[in-house]
Amino acid sequence: MQTVEPKKKHKGCLVTLLVVIIFLGVIAGSIAIFLPGFFGPKDLGVKTSKTSYESAVAKLGYLKDKAPSTGTAEDYAYHYGAVKSVDTTLTSEELTSFLGYNRPDYYALKKVQIRINEDNLELSATLDTDYFIDKVLSGKYSKEDIKNAIPVIHSIPKSVNIYSKIEGEINSNQASNLAISDVEVMGVGLPSSIYNSSKAQTEITNIVNDYIETSIQKSSANYETIKVQDGALVLKGEIPTSLTREVLE
Repeated sequence: MQTVEPKKKHKGCLVTLLVVIIFLGVIAGSIAIFLPGFFGPKDLGVKTSKTSYESAVAKLGYLKDKAPSTGTAEDYAYHYGAVKSVDTTLTSEELTSFLGYNRPDYYALKKVQIRINEDNLELSATLDTDYFIDKVLSGKYSKEDIKNAIPVIHSIPKSVNIYSKIEGEINSNQASNLAISDVEVMGVGLPSSIYNSSKAQTEITNIVNDYIETSIQKSSANYETIKVQDGALVLKGEIPTSLTREVLE
């Protein structure tokens, strides 16, 4: 398993990014009072469908139970089947549908669209800030960190719309050559200096690697290669054959 840098080494850098995201969310939320329905995730022209979802799980050889519609992640035990080798590609529609169809409401990203280009992918979604801070970031950065960094924020919005263009790949369970070339929050582009500094890239890479490690620990998966190639996502490695969820008493 990879060695991860101490989790708080570049704390200030990511807090700065989170502060900007939350601050823009607060501003946009205030404007939305006067322009109801104006804001939503950027439309990338990629639709979620049952057909594309079924095509994706067939390619992956992956059987998933019906996603729960209530509760939180802590209310369920996740049981994964034995791993199997996979070497396949997914289209934009298949990947978007796999992440958006039959998905629990408590996950961090909603209304997900992913467009796979020749050498990068674009992500558009609504981000649940509570889930993202508590689960994806594993509590490394609290709401208090954000409020202390920018005192004018008294409340953090429940969700914000985000867009990003991402390059890079995963080899042997490690993110490599990760680069973000564009970030928008509520339709407002962020200065590249916020997310393209070496410290920011290191911190983002560490977060991705932490997430990969957690996934491996839970499901025994092995991500040999995940990369964008010729307008499709190439996935090679080992993944579970099934997922079932059990309500905890």
